[in-house]
Amino acid sequence: MSASKVPMDAAIHGRAVFVITNDDTTVHLYRDVQSLVLDTKEGDAARLGSVGFFNVRGQRLAPVLSADGALTGLRNVGGQPDVRAVQARLCTVLRNLAATVEARVAKAAGAITVEEALRLLPELDGKDLQECYDLLEPVFSHAYRDSDPKARDDRDWWHNLWAH
Repeated sequence: MSASKVPMDAAIHGRAVFVITNDDTTVHLYRDVQSLVLDTKEGDAARLGSVGFFNVRGQRLAPVLSADGALTGLRNVGGQPDVRAVQARLCTVLRNLAATVEARVAKAAGAITVEEALRLLPELDGKDLQECYDLLEPVFSHAYRDSDPKARDDRDWWHNLWAH
């Protein structure tokens, strides 16, 4: 399906998306639903049950699947947005990552120190979800070039340290 034909709920189109694992151990960010759909790794049908989708307004989103089970979009599940719950989950993810920093740094074979790694984890308490997105985006999103929204860059060292 072409990117221009991706079905999306009009209320969420163009909004940034948080993809948080159900156990609050990792997070990925996408600038919009279209970027998420284009990312076949996050859109893998086998993983969809292990993650939750939220937009920067705090709305829970649900996957929209094609007849063959491929992710084609997200839809608003209804109900009131819960900004505090999403922010709390993001804070929990960062605490969980900080708790595993030594093991992550050990895998980096001396390329960084624990202190350098921890400096990349921003303080999210008291921030609205758009601010959380802006603080997390440089490390927890996949880099997409504006000139080619399909060109994902998986080589970011910091992203791979924290998000994979």
